Amino acid sequence: MFPIPGRRTIERKTQRRGVLLVVLALVALGFAQQGKRPRRVDAHGDLLPSGAIGRLGSNRLRPGGSVYSISFSPDGKTLASAGRSASVHFWEIPTGRLLARESRGGEELWLVAISPDGRTIASAIDMKTIEIWDRETTKRIRKHESHPEELTSILFSPDGKWIATADRGSTVRLTSLESGEKLLELDWSRGAGPVIAISPDGQTLATATQAITLWELPGGTERAVLEGHQANIRALAFSPDGKLLASADGDGEVRIWKAASGKQALVHRERRANFLSATFSPDGKMLALGGDPTLFLWRLTRSKKLVRLEGHSQGITAVAFSPDGKILASAGWDGTIRLWNPGSRGEIVKRRGHAEAVNHVVFSPDGKTVATAGRDGTVRLWDVATREQKYAFAGHDDSVETLVFSPDGKRLASGSWDKTICIWDPARGKRTNKLSGHLRGVYSIAYSPDGKRLASGSSDGTIRFWKASTGKELNQITGQKGTVGQVLYSPDGDHFAAATWIDSKKVDSTIRVWDVEEAREVCRIPWKNDRDEKAIFTPDGQRLITWGRDSTVRIWAIPGGERLYTFKAKGGSDTGFSLSPDGSTLAMGGWNESIDLFEIATGRSLIRYEGVSGPIRSVAYSPDGLTIASGGDDTATLLWETDPGGWGETFLDLGLDDERKDGLWAALAEKDGQAAYQAICAISGAGPMGAEFLQERMKSLSDEELERARVLAKQLEQDDPDKALIAIREFRTLGVLVEPVLREVVARFPSPSIRKKIETLVSELSPPYRQFPNETVRRRRAIRALERMANQDAADVLQSILVTSPSKAEKALIEAALDRLSARLSSR
Repeated sequence: MFPIPGRRTIERKTQRRGVLLVVLALVALGFAQQGKRPRRVDAHGDLLPSGAIGRLGSNRLRPGGSVYSISFSPDGKTLASAGRSASVHFWEIPTGRLLARESRGGEELWLVAISPDGRTIASAIDMKTIEIWDRETTKRIRKHESHPEELTSILFSPDGKWIATADRGSTVRLTSLESGEKLLELDWSRGAGPVIAISPDGQTLATATQAITLWELPGGTERAVLEGHQANIRALAFSPDGKLLASADGDGEVRIWKAASGKQALVHRERRANFLSATFSPDGKMLALGGDPTLFLWRLTRSKKLVRLEGHSQGITAVAFSPDGKILASAGWDGTIRLWNPGSRGEIVKRRGHAEAVNHVVFSPDGKTVATAGRDGTVRLWDVATREQKYAFAGHDDSVETLVFSPDGKRLASGSWDKTICIWDPARGKRTNKLSGHLRGVYSIAYSPDGKRLASGSSDGTIRFWKASTGKELNQITGQKGTVGQVLYSPDGDHFAAATWIDSKKVDSTIRVWDVEEAREVCRIPWKNDRDEKAIFTPDGQRLITWGRDSTVRIWAIPGGERLYTFKAKGGSDTGFSLSPDGSTLAMGGWNESIDLFEIATGRSLIRYEGVSGPIRSVAYSPDGLTIASGGDDTATLLWETDPGGWGETFLDLGLDDERKDGLWAALAEKDGQAAYQAICAISGAGPMGAEFLQERMKSLSDEELERARVLAKQLEQDDPDKALIAIREFRTLGVLVEPVLREVVARFPSPSIRKKIETLVSELSPPYRQFPNETVRRRRAIRALERMANQDAADVLQSILVTSPSKAEKALIEAALDRLSARLSSR
């Protein structure tokens, strides 16, 4: 007799609450345990985000993304920056150490200004709206009316009582800081996107496009128009005494005006310069000008010659002197902030690691080295154990987009926008070859699993194959309409795939898959017209996983190309994309400045890592699956532990009593992915104790369960839809262990309708990448926990489960886990 449905529902809900309470209690204990450990820092003494265990390079003065504005605090000890990042960053001066990141919502914070008394911050939270907030408490004081266009400037008045703002259209506003009242609005009619400046006495507002207009405040009466520039003015600055006004334009022309009379005092033309920013030193003797990409210093009292300070690789959008004039800060599109000594003209903070964004990260096959590719044109090798840089390779002339180690780890290949592929010897730190032939930038490269071939994809629309030992081009595939963004071999070497994106709404992009041995195309998979879409083969080579900006993960059968399963990666990012070595977990990182882990079999979110500055461009699992590396716009590479809560350590300390065992076993079947993941980490971290626990639970069906399964099987054979539906529901609770019983039923040829239901049920229980029944999910997660332990006890338990498991699919899963585990144990 079956339980009453209502009663069963109540029992399940009660049981689930109990399970979650146990798991949540254990999680709390895990975090308490973690809290006892010292806060982790990197090799330079800078704090790491929660869950990170190391930083390769440095994040000092690296906010992650282009910087559009900087502002010194009145005491000169702090510098605030804003730009293409979701946070305002506060930096310690002169060390450049990150003091705080303050997220104010949205994806970008273009502008920031600190009030004259240092207590208030003004920032552009959505590129059109100004938010005023308290620096100490970070609480919002007021949000101002949105501008009609994107903001270009925020300036506090000298007395801190009002702010001036300008947008890309024609609007300039003055707004009371205390009340939020609009004091003045100028409808600019002499061109779009004015730059603005306020005189030190607060009595004059200067606005400019190609001509400069001086306005008397507070009334907003037009006082004078200063003409002379032939190009749009990009920067304005009053001298500290208010007597001079400097203007600089996009053609490299700088003019100094007498503010009172509007007469021109000095003019200078710098050849091939494009000025974007300007500021006077506190003593008024120097003018700093940010160009594209050079920083200039003009000593007004000595010479008309501008001194060049080199370091930035792209346009300098903001310059600022410290209040005492001893430090000059510059920032720009390259995503870095630099501090200079105006006297010696040297940089104050030594640069470590990449100078610009990290485009790609990859582990060596032995997991001891991480290679990183930078937009600065360099490739760097890092020792995972010491976090120190081993080599820096500078053989490319442009941004390096992609990296791959050969299967034996003896070669490292890098592809660049400079149209070439460089081959490096990681052991000796030397370049051994340079491959040329592509007509445009190289976006992706891949070694064949046997290491004999190297494939490359380019924006020239070709796929080229090279002999790995000599670099000789073997052949190429042409006719790709668009950029070949990815090339990849299946792990078994049977198939090769190439993904092409086309910048067109009329033509669909595709992933083409070839049979390597027969050299023929076997299928085409739809591919969004999306440069950030990614694809990866599963470890068995029988599936291809894709992801795009629509946040949908799709799993495709290879070689047929049928779509098997999809799920929404809610909260997932869109640039970095890596599959764990066991194929169970997808790591994704991107513009939301976080890394998300998703369980492939269920589509459930497992955990999120936060605290990164700027977008993440690449993520990679270590060969043992216990570490994740991420690189992005902050120019550093972070190493993350895949058990950030320390749940395994907690169980080693507390032991496993019956209540905890029951809670963990139940959690392994939970729909709550985070609770299940915490249980996996806890069991795997418990070592031999965890292996013994899983051996107790991972048994075949009892005699009673087997007999019940056979009774249910007879119900399936009856041509009674109601009884069949009840039987199928109960079969699902038993999971993969009833697979042989179901196959026996199919073999006895029941009615076509019942047979179809049974075959559907078997497919749900067995093949990968379906929405599994709870029991199947539980056993898969238990196998994952055992492989994660990476000890002989775990291998013995897996071997015993392999012998007793009646499921073909589960046996294949265990055999693959044992192969990986055996390789890890033998390499120690």
